[in-house]
Amino acid sequence: MTEDSVDDVCSLAPDELEARRRRIRAEILPHVERKLDLPDGFACDFDSRMKAKLEDLVALERECCGGLDWKVLDLADGGVRLEVRGNGAAGVARFLDDGGTFSSGPPQGRAG
Repeated sequence: MTEDSVDDVCSLAPDELEARRRRIRAEILPHVERKLDLPDGFACDFDSRMKAKLEDLVALERECCGGLDWKVLDLADGGVRLEVRGNGAAGVARFLDDGGTFSSGPPQGRAG
């Protein structure tokens, strides 16, 4: 991933951006089962029960971070994956860093 800042890709005002980060840290990141670094971004795997919440997140993020490719994918094992790709994805990962999900390697979980 390139070393970009979230400010390079997001159109939200600073207070909106911080509110979004708090929401993602509270509602999404605690459910990450596995985190993957991709050459042009990152991915996080979740239980299938998170699919609707992830799809809602992706719809919001496409409005303010439209330069990134946000996807929710179904996995063969029944889980779902959030993928974020493109220039600026590294900045998004750093911005979301909760002291665990993005800074200390992948959480233990499904190997798929």
